[in-house]
Amino acid sequence: MNAVVKQMPEVDVVISQKGMLYRFFSICFAYPDESTHAWWKDIRTIHEILGIVSSLDGTEELVRRITPKFEDLVTNFSLLTSEEFESTYIAMFACGVPQVLCPPYSSLYSSADDDKRLAEMHKVTAFYEEYGMVISSEFKDLPDHASVEFEFLQYLEYEKELARATGHDERVGFFQNAVLTFLDRHVLKMIDGMVAVSATIEPNNVCCQIIDIVKDIVHFDHESRGAAIRNNPSSLKG
Repeated sequence: MNAVVKQMPEVDVVISQKGMLYRFFSICFAYPDESTHAWWKDIRTIHEILGIVSSLDGTEELVRRITPKFEDLVTNFSLLTSEEFESTYIAMFACGVPQVLCPPYSSLYSSADDDKRLAEMHKVTAFYEEYGMVISSEFKDLPDHASVEFEFLQYLEYEKELARATGHDERVGFFQNAVLTFLDRHVLKMIDGMVAVSATIEPNNVCCQIIDIVKDIVHFDHESRGAAIRNNPSSLKG
C-alpha cells in the first residue's frame, strides 16, 4: 500500500476480486508516471479488469456497458504521450490553472459548505483509525483524496479475507459492513460529484472517462452489497 500503513500479520491472504478492483481505482486517481501511462495503453489492462468484473455475480449488463467505455479509453490513451497524460491529470486533479478542474476530495462533495469541509476530513480520518489504519507520514496529500479512499476500501477487503482465513468469522461481517458504510458516507458522494463536474469539462478527456467507468463499477458494487445484506441480514455477523 502506498498511502496507508498498518503492520500486517504473516498470513497468506488471497485478495478478493473486489479488493483488486479497489486497488485498480486507487491507481486510477494516484499521481501517474510513465508506467501508469503504458499500463493504460496495454490492451491486456482491459481484459484484466473486465475479467475481474465478469467474475462477480450479476455483472453481465455492467460488462456490456463498460466494455466500449474501456475500449474508447485505451484508444484515447494511445494518442497521448506520457507527458500529455500527466498534464491532463494535473489540470484535472492537482493544480490546474486558473483552478483545479475536478478536485478528487470527498469532503468537497459531502460537506454543505467550505466551513464544514475540515469536519468532513476529520470524519474520514476517524473512520480510518476506527478500523485500524493510519496515513503514512510520507503521504503529502489530504486524507480524503480519492486514491486514499479507494486504497482504504482495498484494505478493508484485505482485512475481511484475513478474518476469513484465520477463522474469525464474526469479523468478516464487521468488515463487510465497514465497506458499505464508507461507500455510503463518503465515496458515493465523491464519485457522483466528480461525475457531475467532469460532465461540464470540454473537451472531455481521459480522466473524465476514468471517472465515468469507476462510477459505474462502484455503484454496482454498492447496490449488490446492499442487496446481499437485505437478503441475508445475518451476513453482517459473519
